[in-house]
Amino acid sequence: MPAKEELERIDKAYFDWRFDSFREVCHQRHAGLDHALSLAACSLDKRLETMNEFRGAINDQAGHFLTRNEYHLAHEKLAGDISVLREFKAAIEGKASQASMIVVAILSVISILVSLVGLFFKR
Repeated sequence: MPAKEELERIDKAYFDWRFDSFREVCHQRHAGLDHALSLAACSLDKRLETMNEFRGAINDQAGHFLTRNEYHLAHEKLAGDISVLREFKAAIEGKASQASMIVVAILSVISILVSLVGLFFKR
């Protein structure tokens, strides 16, 4: 049986080896976590940069929209123009109806005259 000191030396060497290997595993895990954390931070920075660009585009687009007051002013003007056009169309249609009535009246007078002349010459 080996001597007690020899066993203690072997036990101490074994525990030192186990402790050193455990320390190395912890350092590797810590390095892996640091690397994963830096990758996640880089990815988050890129994502936030993209979101800021998108926010800027939306703010720029919103700056080009009409306000309610501008819309109402333009809408009222257009509504007035449309009512003027409707009145003009109705006036033209009324004139067209009046012109067609005059043509019909003239044609009917001509037809009556032709029929009277025809009756007069027939005798």
